[in-house]
Amino acid sequence: MQALASETYSGDFARAVRVAENFSKTIIESSKNLLVFEDSPQAFAHKILQGIRVAHHSIAKGDADLAAMMAFHAGVAWERARMKWAWEQDALRGEKFSKSNGETNRTEQRKVMLRTVLKLKWSCFLGQFCGLAKMH
Repeated sequence: MQALASETYSGDFARAVRVAENFSKTIIESSKNLLVFEDSPQAFAHKILQGIRVAHHSIAKGDADLAAMMAFHAGVAWERARMKWAWEQDALRGEKFSKSNGETNRTEQRKVMLRTVLKLKWSCFLGQFCGLAKMH
């Protein structure tokens, strides 16, 4: 990563990726974790910086296909990271709510089933009792 930090690029691509590149560098530099886990900010930062680095080198070599492909992959990683960072806490909160709400729904369903069973048993008891009473 140090080589990337010392390299300077100019042009439209360099201007277009500057925010993602600087943000990713900051994440990696401020990270105290040596292990990088899938979907972590560090993993996204590494993917973004790798795509940008390869795209820059491909532009310098004149390999437009590889440059476009790597720029695309870096852009996809950047957008996935932004979406994850923007929505993950809300999604996890929603998941917790959904689970707790699911428990509430299951409890209510059990209560309804129990009331139904008790009504049926009571109805059967009354039917048998009343039927027996009429027979006697």
